[in-house]
Amino acid sequence: MHSLIRLYASGDVPGREVKNMKTATIFALAMLMTATLLTGMTNANSMADVTTDKKEYYPGEQVAITITNNCRGDLLLNGYIIEDEKGEYVYSPPILAFPTILGSGETYSYFWKQTVYDGTEAAPGLYTVKIDQDSVQITILDPELPKVDIVTDQAKYISGESVSVIITNIGQVDIYSVSYWIEDAKGTVIYTPRVAFYSLPIAPGESAEYLWNQIDDSGNPVAPDTYAVCSYQDRTEISIFQGPVIELAVEKTVFELGETVLATLTNTGDMPLVVSNAFTVKAHNGKIVYTSNVLAFLRPLYPGTSIECAWDQIDDEGNMVDPGTYTIITEQGEVTIEIDETQDMLSPEMHSDIRVDVHVQPSPIVPKPHQPRIRA
Repeated sequence: MHSLIRLYASGDVPGREVKNMKTATIFALAMLMTATLLTGMTNANSMADVTTDKKEYYPGEQVAITITNNCRGDLLLNGYIIEDEKGEYVYSPPILAFPTILGSGETYSYFWKQTVYDGTEAAPGLYTVKIDQDSVQITILDPELPKVDIVTDQAKYISGESVSVIITNIGQVDIYSVSYWIEDAKGTVIYTPRVAFYSLPIAPGESAEYLWNQIDDSGNPVAPDTYAVCSYQDRTEISIFQGPVIELAVEKTVFELGETVLATLTNTGDMPLVVSNAFTVKAHNGKIVYTSNVLAFLRPLYPGTSIECAWDQIDDEGNMVDPGTYTIITEQGEVTIEIDETQDMLSPEMHSDIRVDVHVQPSPIVPKPHQPRIRA
C-alpha cells in the first residue's frame, strides 16, 4: 500500500497536486480503505511485468502496453507511467473509475497515443514505460520523408522515343503520392506532369513506372540535348540524340531512255544505322516492273557516308522499259523520276528526307528466282 500512497500523494501525477498535508492524508486513507476491502489482493506492480507490442514507433503511432499478472493470486492494477530519456515524467493514464483486478496469468492492455501530460505530441526519442517492479524501453522515430530512387530504362534516347521513368521506394514507409519533373542542361524545369500521381501505396522496395514522351510543358518536342529526370530526393541524367536520318536522292528527276538511274542513300544524322541496298521500281499504273536482282545486304551506314542503288531501266523480263513515270522504292523512302526518249534539259536534284527508327529493321526484299544479269 505504501507504493500507492507514494504514487498518488507525492505529486507524481500531474493534475493531482497535493495542496496540503490534510488533503494528502485524506487521499491516503481512502486508498487504504480500498485496499482493506480487497483483502488478499496483491499490488500488481510488485508481481507483474510490462511489455509493448514493438520497440520502435513512428510519430503518432499507437503504443500497446500490456501488464501481465505473474503470481498465483489476484492483482490490483495501478496503471503505468512514461518517462523520457532523462528520466522525467511525461505521462500516466487517468485513474480508473473502479479498481481493476487481474487474476493469475491474466493480462490488461493500455494504449498510449504518444501524447504527453499537457496534451501535445511526444517528441521523437527514447522513452521508458514503467511499473514499480518492471519497465520496458521504446523509441519514437524521427519523422521520415519518403525516400525514393529514380532511374530510367536507358541512358540514351532517339528524338521522340518514350522515356520510361522508374521510381522505387527505398524508405521504410509507404508512399502514397510521387512525382517527377524534367530539367534541361541549364537546370530549367521544362516538363512537369500536369497531375499528381495518386495511386495505390508504393510499399518499401516496390516501384512504379511512368512514361515521358519527350514533350515539354508547351506541347513541343524537346531538342536533342542532355536532360535530368528529377524527384525531391534523387535525379538521373539522360541524353537525347537526333538519331539516324537517311536522305534518299537522285541526281536529277528526268532521264533519257536507257540511261542508268543512280539513287544514293546518305546518313545525314549523328548515329550509325544498318541499312539495306535493296530497291524496287514501280510504274505509274502501280505495277512493280523491277526488283533488284542482286542479293540484298545489310551494312552499317555511319554518319556522312552513302551507298548507291543503280537501275539500267531494264525490267524483270529483261526488256527496256517504256518512257513514263517511275518510282524507286527503298526501305528508307521513295523518289519519283521521269524517263523520256529525248531529254533536252536537266531537272534540279530532288531529295527525300526520311527519319528511321533504329529499332525497326524491315525484312530485306527477296530477289526474283531468275538468274541475275551480268553487266559489263
